[in-house]
Amino acid sequence: MPRTFSGRFDGQSFVITGGSGGIGRATAARIVAEGGRVLVTGTNADKLKAAAEAIPGLLTLQNDAADPDAAADLAEKAKAEFGTLDGVYLNAGFGVMQPLAEVTAEDFDKQYAVNVRGVVLHAQALAPLVKQGGSLPITGSVAKWLGMEGGVL
Repeated sequence: MPRTFSGRFDGQSFVITGGSGGIGRATAARIVAEGGRVLVTGTNADKLKAAAEAIPGLLTLQNDAADPDAAADLAEKAKAEFGTLDGVYLNAGFGVMQPLAEVTAEDFDKQYAVNVRGVVLHAQALAPLVKQGGSLPITGSVAKWLGMEGGVL
């Protein structure tokens, strides 16, 4: 792990969607290592449990960004745990790379529900909790780097 800056996030609170693995989990680990408090979400209970065991003090919430009610549930939990937030990292997302000819309406709707609607609804629900000067970054698509000939989504 790269060098940490002890205390950089002391007294600060963050929410990270899609924080049970990958970039989200690494971000949560870094913030906690530097003194912050973090609540992460994910859809997989086992991955959330593993993240909590690996990162002492990490809070978790099983939460599916595709569910329109998930944003309000997360905001309620974040407010109960932290009151206000110094930042929200909207990182939940997924993709199924497949040829255009194989895309179904169901495939499209599921990805749109998480990657677009979920982001908008979570930003809408969590932004009022973010302190003045806080941040709300969003992870975009990796398709730019992982494109597939004839692929879409």
